[in-house]
Amino acid sequence: MADKIFINYRRDDSIGMAGRLHDRLAQTFGRDKLFMDVDHIPVGVDFVTHLNNQVAACDIMLVVIGPNWLTANDEAGQRRLDQPDDFVAIEIAAALARDIRVIPVLVEQARVAIPAAALMTMLVLVIVFAVKSQSPSAGNVRITDDRKAPTSAEGNQSGIKGQAPVQDRYEALLSQGNTESQAGNYDRAIATFGEAIRSEPEICDAFYLRGNTRARKGDYRQAIVDYNSALRISPDHAEALCARGRAKLKINDPSGRADIAKARKLDPSACP
Repeated sequence: MADKIFINYRRDDSIGMAGRLHDRLAQTFGRDKLFMDVDHIPVGVDFVTHLNNQVAACDIMLVVIGPNWLTANDEAGQRRLDQPDDFVAIEIAAALARDIRVIPVLVEQARVAIPAAALMTMLVLVIVFAVKSQSPSAGNVRITDDRKAPTSAEGNQSGIKGQAPVQDRYEALLSQGNTESQAGNYDRAIATFGEAIRSEPEICDAFYLRGNTRARKGDYRQAIVDYNSALRISPDHAEALCARGRAKLKINDPSGRADIAKARKLDPSACP
């Protein structure tokens, strides 16, 4: 029996069947052996980080695929699967990157043509994330801004096959996102940093830089969410602490002063 089973689904595609599947599995394995998004997320935690941790704790992911799984759109009319913040794709990618068994479950009389396309999409994810599956361990922070980034040679010396190309792509996304953010193209920069996060979810820099972009946009609450993610990976990231403190003060949260004080204690130059 699996230590834990993760149920992945789209709400506007198969929420009813996913719920019934959850209840049936709970009868056999116990509720504590299952994870199904909002039903099990504690109030106030960082959503993305919590999902990644839950995926890492699972042995099996069940991907519930209904007739609209592939074509479901967001509020802007864009296909969800094409968006960098599509949590369904993020969860599947995280499972594949960790070699967790992913099992598609066809429900609600979905037509053969739609599930076949969905399965082909998942196959593409398998291929892509097979290349990206070796990422630095949690807490290993890639250096950005005025700090030195690992070179391709250093990546090859690490003994991780294929690591250098992944690092190169990640660095390119960070550079692109920074350029877009500085040009005031905040939404595009947020999407670019989201793509970087999907490729390297255990490195803090893209979270930190996306937080900076959201702060520039004036979306301080979402910026704090990103800074929280960066600090869970690297608790002593002075720049992220300082930025989170200032974002908190913008929304009249007095705990921001403690963040700023800690940042200045860690590195005075990081929080002038």
